Amino acid sequence: MSQGVAKHIRDGIASASRELERLKREMARLHKEAERVREEIREREFDLRIAETRIHDYRQLLEKLPREEITRDAESDMIPGSAAYKSLEALRAAGKPLNVSAILKLAGVEATAQNKRNYRSAMSLYARQGKVFTKPGRGLFGLAEWGTPTREGSAAGQERGSLPEDDDKPLPPGPTPLLNEP
Repeated sequence: MSQGVAKHIRDGIASASRELERLKREMARLHKEAERVREEIREREFDLRIAETRIHDYRQLLEKLPREEITRDAESDMIPGSAAYKSLEALRAAGKPLNVSAILKLAGVEATAQNKRNYRSAMSLYARQGKVFTKPGRGLFGLAEWGTPTREGSAAGQERGSLPEDDDKPLPPGPTPLLNEP
């Protein structure tokens, strides 16, 4: 009986030894794979730093270019009759920053919710890129050629006495504050 137990123990040790060797090989493979992944991460981080530096350098160069040149290049990419093109024409006709509803009115476009979204989206895309349009105040769009900086979420438009973005919404009940009050 003790021989049977001893054989069973020896078989268990041999099986555990084989499993230990397999696990060691698997661990070595995983360590090698982890080092490869770490190296790839280092390479991607390096590529990311290079890309960030390039973007920074291009932005600095862009700041040195005359605004009219940047605007002209972006305008040449616009499709006549598109939301962005009509917005550009409407703002030039107005000569001052306007909200989307006023731009639609000047462009002769119905002020539906979908049209407001389309025009706002088209102008915002250019404004985020620093081309053609700017956002000088909350809900307002201007033209980069006017030299008006984009101030996302600022009350600059309110200080100029311009209308809020959705001027077709009723005012809340209560006293109406003057636009130039602090």
